[in-house]
Amino acid sequence: MKEADVIVIGGGLGGWCSAIHLRKAGLKVMLIEKRQYPFHKFCGEYLSAEVEPYLSSLGLSLEKSGANRIRKFKLSSHTGKYVTSKLSIGGFGIRRYTLDYQLAILGQKEGIKLIEGKEVRKIQFESGYHKLICKDKSSYRAELIIGAYGKRTGLDKELKRDFLGSSSSYIGVKQYFDYDYPAAEVSLHNFEGGYCGMARMEDGSLNLCYLSKKEILNKYGGIDELESKVLSKNPFIKEVFHSSRKLLDKPIVISNIYFEEKNLVENHVLMCGDAAGMIFPLAGNGMAMSIHAAKILAEQIVLFKQGKLSRTELENSYQKEWNDKFASRLSWGRNFQPFMGSNRLSSFAVSSLKLLPPLLPAIIKRTHGHYLDAYTQ
Repeated sequence: MKEADVIVIGGGLGGWCSAIHLRKAGLKVMLIEKRQYPFHKFCGEYLSAEVEPYLSSLGLSLEKSGANRIRKFKLSSHTGKYVTSKLSIGGFGIRRYTLDYQLAILGQKEGIKLIEGKEVRKIQFESGYHKLICKDKSSYRAELIIGAYGKRTGLDKELKRDFLGSSSSYIGVKQYFDYDYPAAEVSLHNFEGGYCGMARMEDGSLNLCYLSKKEILNKYGGIDELESKVLSKNPFIKEVFHSSRKLLDKPIVISNIYFEEKNLVENHVLMCGDAAGMIFPLAGNGMAMSIHAAKILAEQIVLFKQGKLSRTELENSYQKEWNDKFASRLSWGRNFQPFMGSNRLSSFAVSSLKLLPPLLPAIIKRTHGHYLDAYTQ
């Protein structure tokens, strides 16, 4: 049975950033990813610039990665009425296909053992250690486990997580287009029952990613019909659909998207990234939150390994730090969510924001954080 100080389940942003941080601190780290790199993920792929100093200190330069710099935000109603705002610290457009893969390469250079193509099915905890059992019956052992496996997997059912009892009303769809989208802008466009984000990527393509209520999809019978009969009523979305070419053979589609609160610790497994909680995409900050949460968790784990925290203190401290940094931002996202996807309320929101120009920057500020400190050993 292979062993490590820490095993990370899931090789996304939260998984790799926590793993690289811990490896730099001298821990033996293993990361298990059920897919093979590189691969696409459902994601709006807007990364707030607040994480740039921290990523750089881990060894990843967004500038050298070619990430597209974004400084402006646009919000439109279903009819195309819109309001714009400058982004106080701005952000980047970069595909997860690129970013996750670069982190995987960096992590392996740091000495992290990457295990690809294996799916963890069970986690057992006994006498201060975890035993992981994969689908192929292989097993691994570690003192600490980080669950960074995404929005929803079979492990959530195995761990009997409470949020699985909640109903999910959203499906998500992502596609890339060869559309000449403004480089410095990220936008959200409303339609009946949902909203659509757009941002230019590091390769010049347009990421078009949207959430729709299941009932609207079911009403129109399929994604093609939904896009032609509902999304295209918004002129900004229609322009992309009618004047550019799709770059993926098939869109990336996910269902059962949960925005409810999740427990951060389950049977001593420390959750990170989307496994710990998701912010509504309208806040445009999910990627940065995953990276920030990874930093918080890694710092607490280092203290635990130094003997400065017990396991209980580690778990409690992580939960406190996570809530201090993210609870308010998540709350703002939930409070603004009802105004999105409703024709009447989205029109009201855009009209109100146009009448009160300082309001939109204030909302954006509430859902974004401050620049993260660089990693220091």
